[in-house]
Amino acid sequence: MESDYPANTTGTAEVPPTEVVPKAKRRRFTARHKMRILHEADLCSKPGEVGALLRR
Repeated sequence: MESDYPANTTGTAEVPPTEVVPKAKRRRFTARHKMRILHEADLCSKPGEVGALLRR
């Protein structure tokens, strides 16, 4: 079984360095912001308007 990476001087396959990405911080929304979104959703009357609102 051959590796895609060239062998190093010891004859074992060389492993590429792994990039570790820090964990993203969760967003926090205020109660006021959540109520505004719910109010906008209540105003939607046509098919697809709520979906468009959620995509924004």
